[in-house]
Amino acid sequence: MKPTPTAQDLAPVAQVLDPEYPASLREITELLYLELVESEPEPPAQDRATDLARLALRQTERMCMEMGGQNLYLHKGTSYRLSPRNRQMCAEFRGDYKSLARKWGLTEQQTRNIVDAWQRERFHARQGSLQL
Repeated sequence: MKPTPTAQDLAPVAQVLDPEYPASLREITELLYLELVESEPEPPAQDRATDLARLALRQTERMCMEMGGQNLYLHKGTSYRLSPRNRQMCAEFRGDYKSLARKWGLTEQQTRNIVDAWQRERFHARQGSLQL
């Protein structure tokens, strides 16, 4: 798990955002900015950090223009990221965590975590298709 960014880490974003910018869009911009900074080979200099903050803001604004006004569920991508073993486990699941755990050499809790995350994501994906 990554450490929580500080105000200093996010200072370039604060510089480019209007104080009235919506909190949810601010959070998206900050996350995009952090990803851009982390992809740099070295910590960026001030000018580069400001450029990355502006890029993150442009990306957020693009998402707003393309997807704004929609009731959007943002998937965690759990099933997409499942290992081949976990995919096979989920395909074999028939309600019995204990026997599945034994078959795959995992604890029952590990098996529940894998299968339950997969089931939650599938449920949310189906519910998203019910929008009017």
